[in-house]
Amino acid sequence: MKKYNNIFLAAAFIVSMIFSGCSKEIEEIQIPEIIPELQFSTETITVKIGNENKYLLEIKEGGGEYNVFSLNEEIATVELIEGKIFIEGMANGTTSIVVSDKNGFYKKLPVMVYTTETIILKDYNLELTTLLGYSDKVTTNVILGNGGYQITSDNPKVETKVTEDGIITITGTSKLNTFTATVTVSDASGLSAFITITIKSSTDPYSAEKLAEIMSNSSRRYFLEESSTGQSYFTFLNTQENGQQLYGWDYWGFYHFKLWFTGDKSVGKKKDGNFSYFYYYPAFEFKNEPVEFEIIKNDGTNLWGIFTFVKDEKLVYGYFCDRI
Repeated sequence: MKKYNNIFLAAAFIVSMIFSGCSKEIEEIQIPEIIPELQFSTETITVKIGNENKYLLEIKEGGGEYNVFSLNEEIATVELIEGKIFIEGMANGTTSIVVSDKNGFYKKLPVMVYTTETIILKDYNLELTTLLGYSDKVTTNVILGNGGYQITSDNPKVETKVTEDGIITITGTSKLNTFTATVTVSDASGLSAFITITIKSSTDPYSAEKLAEIMSNSSRRYFLEESSTGQSYFTFLNTQENGQQLYGWDYWGFYHFKLWFTGDKSVGKKKDGNFSYFYYYPAFEFKNEPVEFEIIKNDGTNLWGIFTFVKDEKLVYGYFCDRI
């Protein structure tokens, strides 16, 4: 019996030692603490300008005790109120905010600030009329947008520009046939608006005011477009040739300005107008061009006449005043 008791005691001692070793191993195993990383409901933030449009940034996961700041408070401000992050847009543009927590995690989030969801323009349909073949421009502007404006035209005959302030300039050169272009205005937020511009041509170079100005001056002169031609030492022409009236000037049979027409010298449109010109400045040369010619004034001493014709889809025009 004593022998069995000894065996039992020995077995109990061994079992006790085994469990004692396992307990020490269990005590030595450390379960690592899980530290949450900063996570938000979005990776990019878009906020409209204004206190009433503050953006609430939702924190999905983080360590608490947050700190926040903006990289550019002129564009956007950020504040922490009762553990919630609010972002306010101050001016159009882009910046970033930075958020940190007590665990040392940092997160940088881009912020885009805008003014409006729609570009509003002063004009959406424009019309530009120019002398045939000449360019002119029309201006309009962006009434409301998000800045950073860009502008394009779908027609190479129409050029466009836009300033930082949204002033739009559209330049077009007219052709024989009326044409249109679509101008696209876009802003920093990717919004777009469209202007349809129609380009028309005119073959009437002289307004009533300009005609009055021409007729108020009785000095001898010959103009081609906006340039005076002829010199006092040239030979001035006021004669008939082949049954037509001939006005103009000649220099040694080389340089010349010659305009022929059929009929008398009374006021009105004349038939069979014809024009030839050659001179080194302006650098034009025309040979026997059919013209529309009209005498606009005859005061009994002097005669004023205007003429026009089309060459290569461009209006050519001029006028003269000379003795009857």
